[in-house]
Amino acid sequence: MTSSRKKGAYYLAKSIALLKEKGYSYTKLESNKRTVINGVPMWIHTDAFGSDILAMNDKEIIFIQVKFLSDKTFHIQKCIDEFNKYKWCPSVKRQLWLWTTRKPVRIVEC
Repeated sequence: MTSSRKKGAYYLAKSIALLKEKGYSYTKLESNKRTVINGVPMWIHTDAFGSDILAMNDKEIIFIQVKFLSDKTFHIQKCIDEFNKYKWCPSVKRQLWLWTTRKPVRIVEC
């Protein structure tokens, strides 16, 4: 069985390949920061602005959150709420890219 971290990395790479194919420039907004809690080093995973990818071309700027739908307990509203924590310029797009096994990506505008 593949770990959820590996699945997430796979679909993030697949999303980036799709963006390249469509002619977008992109950067990953995920970061891992090392911290020490009670003397134990730990890595904390964070997304800048609730997004995994920032993509742009000559017409638009898009902040993208990539998710793999592994079960039916996933809530789209939770991701939309994460986007809504920030103030956005009206011209900036926010999208949720939902992947399922062997199916094309479903894009939800937030």
